[in-house]
Amino acid sequence: MNHYIQTLSQDQGTDLSAVGTTIHVVSSSGEFELIIGSETISVNKGTTYKTDQFNKVRIVNKYAGTNEIDLLIGAGDYIPPMKLVGDVSANVIVATTSTTYEDVAVTDPSAQVLASNANRKEVILQNIGANPLRIGDSNVSNTRGIQISPNSSFILTSTASVYAYSASGSTLSIMEVA
Repeated sequence: MNHYIQTLSQDQGTDLSAVGTTIHVVSSSGEFELIIGSETISVNKGTTYKTDQFNKVRIVNKYAGTNEIDLLIGAGDYIPPMKLVGDVSANVIVATTSTTYEDVAVTDPSAQVLASNANRKEVILQNIGANPLRIGDSNVSNTRGIQISPNSSFILTSTASVYAYSASGSTLSIMEVA
Protein backbone atom coordinates (compact mmCIF):
# COMPACT_ATOMS: atom_id res chain seq x y z
CA MET A 1 0.00 0.00 0.00
CA ASN A 2 1.18 3.51 -0.79
CA HIS A 3 1.09 6.48 1.58
CA TYR A 4 -0.70 9.70 0.58
CA ILE A 5 -0.66 12.70 2.92
CA GLN A 6 -2.67 15.81 2.06
CA THR A 7 -3.40 18.98 4.03
CA LEU A 8 -6.66 20.59 2.91
CA SER A 9 -8.58 23.70 3.99
CA GLN A 10 -12.33 23.48 4.64
CA ASP A 11 -14.22 22.46 1.45
CA GLN A 12 -10.93 22.15 -0.46
CA GLY A 13 -10.49 19.03 -2.59
CA THR A 14 -7.71 17.32 -4.50
CA ASP A 15 -7.37 14.42 -6.92
CA LEU A 16 -4.96 11.59 -6.22
CA SER A 17 -3.66 9.43 -9.07
CA ALA A 18 -3.85 6.24 -7.07
CA VAL A 19 -4.54 2.72 -8.31
CA GLY A 20 -6.08 0.13 -6.02
CA THR A 21 -9.11 -1.46 -4.43
CA THR A 22 -8.59 -0.45 -0.79
CA ILE A 23 -8.26 2.85 1.08
CA HIS A 24 -7.40 3.02 4.77
CA VAL A 25 -7.54 6.32 6.67
CA VAL A 26 -4.50 6.26 8.96
CA SER A 27 -5.31 9.66 10.44
CA SER A 28 -7.33 12.81 9.83
CA SER A 29 -8.24 15.90 11.82
CA GLY A 30 -11.91 15.38 11.01
CA GLU A 31 -14.42 14.02 8.54
CA PHE A 32 -13.79 14.19 4.79
CA GLU A 33 -15.24 12.71 1.63
CA LEU A 34 -13.77 10.09 -0.64
CA ILE A 35 -15.06 10.28 -4.19
CA ILE A 36 -14.37 7.25 -6.36
CA GLY A 37 -16.09 7.34 -9.73
CA SER A 38 -19.71 8.29 -9.03
CA GLU A 39 -19.61 7.12 -5.40
CA THR A 40 -19.11 9.54 -2.48
CA ILE A 41 -18.58 8.35 1.09
CA SER A 42 -17.87 10.24 4.31
CA VAL A 43 -14.89 8.87 6.23
CA ASN A 44 -12.76 9.61 9.26
CA LYS A 45 -9.67 8.23 11.02
CA GLY A 46 -9.62 4.43 11.17
CA THR A 47 -12.01 3.86 8.26
CA THR A 48 -11.12 1.17 5.72
CA TYR A 49 -13.00 1.23 2.43
CA LYS A 50 -12.82 -1.56 -0.14
CA THR A 51 -14.29 -1.30 -3.64
CA ASP A 52 -13.72 -2.29 -7.26
CA GLN A 53 -10.47 -1.36 -8.99
CA PHE A 54 -9.95 2.41 -9.31
CA ASN A 55 -7.22 4.63 -10.72
CA LYS A 56 -8.21 7.99 -9.27
CA VAL A 57 -9.50 9.16 -5.89
CA ARG A 58 -10.80 12.61 -5.00
CA ILE A 59 -10.73 13.75 -1.38
CA VAL A 60 -12.68 16.76 -0.12
CA ASN A 61 -12.27 18.22 3.37
CA LYS A 62 -15.63 18.62 5.14
CA TYR A 63 -14.04 19.45 8.50
CA ALA A 64 -14.41 23.01 9.80
CA GLY A 65 -10.74 23.96 9.51
CA THR A 66 -7.52 22.54 8.13
CA ASN A 67 -7.55 18.77 7.81
CA GLU A 68 -4.35 16.74 7.54
CA ILE A 69 -5.33 13.47 5.91
CA ASP A 70 -3.06 10.41 5.89
CA LEU A 71 -4.18 7.57 3.60
CA LEU A 72 -2.90 4.14 2.64
CA ILE A 73 -4.10 3.16 -0.84
CA GLY A 74 -3.46 -0.10 -2.66
CA ALA A 75 -4.81 -3.43 -3.82
CA GLY A 76 -5.98 -6.23 -1.55
CA ASP A 77 -6.88 -6.20 2.10
CA TYR A 78 -5.61 -3.69 4.65
CA ILE A 79 -3.94 -5.56 7.51
CA PRO A 80 -3.45 -3.33 10.57
CA PRO A 81 -0.11 -3.39 12.36
CA MET A 82 0.04 -5.77 15.31
CA LYS A 83 0.07 -4.30 18.79
CA LEU A 84 2.30 -5.87 21.39
CA VAL A 85 0.71 -6.62 24.74
CA GLY A 86 2.59 -7.24 27.96
CA ASP A 87 6.31 -7.23 28.61
CA VAL A 88 8.38 -7.36 25.45
CA SER A 89 12.12 -7.72 25.28
CA ALA A 90 14.47 -7.87 22.33
CA ASN A 91 18.04 -9.03 22.01
CA VAL A 92 20.27 -7.07 19.70
CA ILE A 93 22.99 -9.30 18.34
CA VAL A 94 26.08 -7.44 17.17
CA ALA A 95 28.21 -9.71 15.03
CA THR A 96 31.55 -9.04 13.40
CA THR A 97 31.85 -12.14 11.23
CA SER A 98 29.70 -14.72 9.51
CA THR A 99 30.91 -18.08 8.28
CA THR A 100 29.14 -20.37 5.84
CA TYR A 101 29.85 -24.09 5.70
CA GLU A 102 29.49 -26.80 3.06
CA ASP A 103 26.03 -28.38 3.04
CA VAL A 104 25.85 -31.34 5.40
CA ALA A 105 24.14 -34.67 4.65
CA VAL A 106 22.06 -35.57 7.70
CA THR A 107 21.33 -39.25 8.34
CA ASP A 108 20.68 -41.84 11.03
CA PRO A 109 22.52 -42.02 13.45
CA SER A 110 22.94 -38.42 14.54
CA ALA A 111 26.20 -36.61 13.89
CA GLN A 112 27.86 -33.39 14.97
CA VAL A 113 27.34 -30.76 12.26
CA LEU A 114 28.96 -27.81 14.05
CA ALA A 115 31.61 -27.70 16.78
CA SER A 116 31.22 -25.50 19.84
CA ASN A 117 32.43 -21.90 19.47
CA ALA A 118 32.72 -19.54 22.45
CA ASN A 119 32.55 -16.52 20.10
CA ARG A 120 29.36 -17.60 18.33
CA LYS A 121 26.31 -15.36 18.67
CA GLU A 122 23.91 -17.41 16.54
CA VAL A 123 23.82 -20.20 14.03
CA ILE A 124 21.30 -20.27 11.18
CA LEU A 125 20.29 -23.79 10.15
CA GLN A 126 18.24 -24.37 7.00
CA ASN A 127 16.81 -27.72 5.91
CA ILE A 128 17.36 -27.72 2.14
CA GLY A 129 16.59 -31.43 1.84
CA ALA A 130 13.35 -33.22 1.00
CA ASN A 131 12.80 -34.80 4.44
CA PRO A 132 12.40 -33.39 7.95
CA LEU A 133 15.40 -33.39 10.26
CA ARG A 134 16.04 -32.70 13.93
CA ILE A 135 18.76 -30.64 15.60
CA GLY A 136 19.89 -30.67 19.20
CA ASP A 137 22.62 -31.92 21.50
CA SER A 138 24.43 -35.25 21.19
CA ASN A 139 21.21 -37.06 22.22
CA VAL A 140 19.17 -35.83 19.21
CA SER A 141 17.14 -38.67 17.67
CA ASN A 142 13.86 -39.49 15.95
CA THR A 143 12.01 -38.38 19.11
CA ARG A 144 14.39 -35.76 20.53
CA GLY A 145 15.46 -32.31 19.37
CA ILE A 146 13.89 -29.50 17.37
CA GLN A 147 12.34 -30.59 14.08
CA ILE A 148 13.05 -28.50 10.98
CA SER A 149 10.70 -29.20 8.08
CA PRO A 150 11.97 -29.14 4.48
CA ASN A 151 12.57 -25.59 3.17
CA SER A 152 12.47 -24.20 6.72
CA SER A 153 15.08 -22.51 8.88
CA PHE A 154 15.89 -22.31 12.56
CA ILE A 155 18.06 -19.70 14.32
CA LEU A 156 19.87 -21.02 17.37
CA THR A 157 21.49 -18.70 19.92
CA SER A 158 24.09 -20.96 21.45
CA THR A 159 27.82 -21.54 21.67
CA ALA A 160 27.42 -25.33 22.11
CA SER A 161 28.07 -28.05 19.54
CA VAL A 162 25.13 -28.77 17.23
CA TYR A 163 24.05 -32.27 16.23
CA ALA A 164 21.54 -33.32 13.56
CA TYR A 165 19.47 -36.42 12.80
CA SER A 166 17.20 -37.52 9.95
CA ALA A 167 15.66 -41.00 9.71
CA SER A 168 15.06 -40.60 5.96
CA GLY A 169 18.11 -38.46 5.18
CA SER A 170 18.17 -34.76 4.48
CA THR A 171 20.55 -31.86 3.83
CA LEU A 172 21.38 -28.96 6.15
CA SER A 173 22.91 -25.61 5.21
CA ILE A 174 24.67 -23.71 8.00
CA MET A 175 25.79 -20.15 8.64
CA GLU A 176 27.48 -19.16 11.89
CA VAL A 177 27.45 -15.57 13.15
CA ALA A 178 30.15 -14.55 15.64
